[in-house]
Amino acid sequence: MANLKDYATGTVATAPSPATSGTSLTLQAGEGALMPTPPFYATAHPDNILPTVANSEKILVTAVSTNTLTIVRNQGTGGAKSIAIGWRISNTIFASDLYNGSIVQNEVPSGTINGSNTAFTIAAAFTPGSLSVYLNGQRLKSGAGNDYTENAALTGFTMLYAPATGDVLLVDYTVGSSVIMQGVDYRINQETPTGAVNGSNASFTTARGYISGSLEVYINGLLQAPTTNVTEVSPTAGTFTVDTAPLTGAIVRVSYLYAVSTGGNAQSVNGIAANTTATANQLMPLDANAKIGSNLLYNPYKFFVYRAAAYNTVATTFTDLPYDTKVFDTSNNYSTSTYTFTAPVAGFYQFNASINLNAATSRLFVAFIVNGSEYLRGTDMQASTGSVQNALFVQLAAGGTVKVQYYCGAAVAVTTSTLTQFSGHLVSVT
Repeated sequence: MANLKDYATGTVATAPSPATSGTSLTLQAGEGALMPTPPFYATAHPDNILPTVANSEKILVTAVSTNTLTIVRNQGTGGAKSIAIGWRISNTIFASDLYNGSIVQNEVPSGTINGSNTAFTIAAAFTPGSLSVYLNGQRLKSGAGNDYTENAALTGFTMLYAPATGDVLLVDYTVGSSVIMQGVDYRINQETPTGAVNGSNASFTTARGYISGSLEVYINGLLQAPTTNVTEVSPTAGTFTVDTAPLTGAIVRVSYLYAVSTGGNAQSVNGIAANTTATANQLMPLDANAKIGSNLLYNPYKFFVYRAAAYNTVATTFTDLPYDTKVFDTSNNYSTSTYTFTAPVAGFYQFNASINLNAATSRLFVAFIVNGSEYLRGTDMQASTGSVQNALFVQLAAGGTVKVQYYCGAAVAVTTSTLTQFSGHLVSVT
């Protein structure tokens, strides 16, 4: 995981040379201090335009000296670009920062524990800064002159003093990103399990079921050795036992991973977990492109109908407009026999209606009939051929009805096409 810093951006004062392969550039005065501690990724892109894969380059900054950046080129999919004076260098989050992390716990590193060996290796390269080493349950301090140092390849570590024969050495670390957004597990830290601490009880239960092999048990701050001192009885039920019952007053804490979702979404916010489908009181799931899924944006309640059969108006009487042909009716809420739309759910709805005549009339308008009563009357057309329209935005209860009526001054022919149409859709639920 490369480092991140808020608002870390600068402008190129001296471009790399050659522009497409040079390995250093200089920012404007004072902008080097805005950058995070290397290593970090950045987007190099022309100023005042939206960065895209076509015009931008992902670079890795390995060193910052005042305002000069040492860089590794072409870290993304777009290839190297001709970085020029005036380009922006912005520390940004990339897909690799969000989707590639996993946690390893209670791993026994490779290396002989014999009182003389100090070099140990872990199973996978770890994220810088994520390695935790425990000797006989005590967490050790990293860094030069301290208990251990990480090797440059991030695949192991060297102890200051060799562990003695019989000592227990364990490690925790993160593989890939330390910002874990995708995956199936979520870490609980320093939880107090259920179970009496009285010198006789050795059985305890976590608040959630834990992932097998992830349980860490601390008694008075000392990590208990897995399998030796701790037995995972039922990870699904969250139960475990310790080999020796903690004495009255002892402090028992646990850390563990628990399964959240296999949907690849952000895992939890304030204890509300993501799900693979939209569910009440849960986070909105994202698709494989980290976007809101089209299924969540889909509105199932919409229709469009028109008059297809030949028809003459009825003179000087409010009359139902007989829209008889469906173009679509996604949830079958419009009746071609009663010419009525019935609301499937309570919400706010938008409707549009029109009628088109082939001959002049002294008067013509359309009205929306809501729940059996006139609700909105449109503008009159006087002594002319053509079309009149009306629109309605209304709140309906589930089961509420809407249809269209017209008033015409004469019996004249109606244009039987989509010029005489009725449509509507749900805008939002109440």
